[in-house]
Amino acid sequence: MDNLPRLAAIHCFLALTDQRHFGRAAARLGISQPALTQQLKRLERQLGVVLIERSARQFTLTAAGQALVTEGRRLVDHAAATVENVRRAARGERGRLRLALLASCSLGVVGRALQMLQAEYPDVSVELLDDPPDALAGVAAGILDAALLRGPVAYPAVVADLVAEEPLIAVLPAGHPLAARPRVALGELRTERFVMFKRSASPPLYDAIIATCHAAGFAPHVAQEAGEWQTIASLVVSGIGIALAPQSAREIAHTAVRYLALEDVPGTVSLMLARAGTGAPVTTGHLLRLLRSAAAGTAPMITSRSGRPRVTRPQT
Repeated sequence: MDNLPRLAAIHCFLALTDQRHFGRAAARLGISQPALTQQLKRLERQLGVVLIERSARQFTLTAAGQALVTEGRRLVDHAAATVENVRRAARGERGRLRLALLASCSLGVVGRALQMLQAEYPDVSVELLDDPPDALAGVAAGILDAALLRGPVAYPAVVADLVAEEPLIAVLPAGHPLAARPRVALGELRTERFVMFKRSASPPLYDAIIATCHAAGFAPHVAQEAGEWQTIASLVVSGIGIALAPQSAREIAHTAVRYLALEDVPGTVSLMLARAGTGAPVTTGHLLRLLRSAAAGTAPMITSRSGRPRVTRPQT
C-alpha cells in the first residue's frame, strides 16, 4: 500500500496534461515548477513507468500516460464523489433508517412524515418494522435507529422526544344515540361497555384511557381488547362497545363510526420518538422534525419523484 501513488500526485499529473505546460500547470496548482517536476518523477517511480516523453519545448504522453489520464480522471471523480457521500451521510442525507412503528401510533402522521422525509432526502431508505417486540431494547442495542411509540418512555440508554400531545376522543357506532353530536361529556358514557387497546401492546395508552375515565368519576367496563385500531373500529361498529382513542384515529376512514370530542375531561396521550442516548444517526433528527411538522399540520403533503415514500419492510 505504501507504494501506491497518492491522489495528489495524480491530480498534479492531470493538471499538467490539461495545461500542456509545466509553468502553467504549477501556477494552476499553486506550487512551484520544481515541486511539480518532483511530483511527476515520484509518480513515475512509484508506477514503474514513463508517463511523459520530454523535450525542450514540448512533451508527449506515452501509452502509460494516456492510460493514466483516463483512469486518473475516473479515480479523481470517484474520490470526490466518495468524499461528498461521506459528508452527506454525516449530515443524515443518505443511508438507512431502521424505524420501529408500534400499532398504537398515529397512522396518518407517520405516513406524512415519511413522505416528506423521502422528498427531502431521497437517498435515505427507511426500513419499517411493524410492532416489533422489545422495540426499546432494540434501540438501546443499536439494532433499531428509532421507535415511534406512546409515552411516557423510560429505558436505559434511550432518550425519547415528544412529537405531539394528542387529545383523546370518543369512538361510537353511527347508530348510537349520541353519535350525531360533535362532542360528548365522558361522564355520559359511564354505563357503556368499552373496547380497549391491549395494555401489553401500549401500557401508556391503556393507562391514560383508564386514568381519564377515573377523572370523569368511573371505571370503564372493558368488554373487549384488541391490538390494532382497525380492529377496534370494527368491534365498535359491531356493537361490542365504544372506545376512547387518540385524535389521530379519525384518520381511519369508517363510514359506520363517529368520532366525538370530549368536553369534560382533558385526556391526552403522548406520541414519542425514542432514539439511542448516544450515537443516534443524524437522520433520526430529520425524522423528528418532520414528524412534529406532520403532527402540527404545518407541512404540506409532499410527494417524491415516484409519488410515494421508498419504505421497505424486512422479509419474514
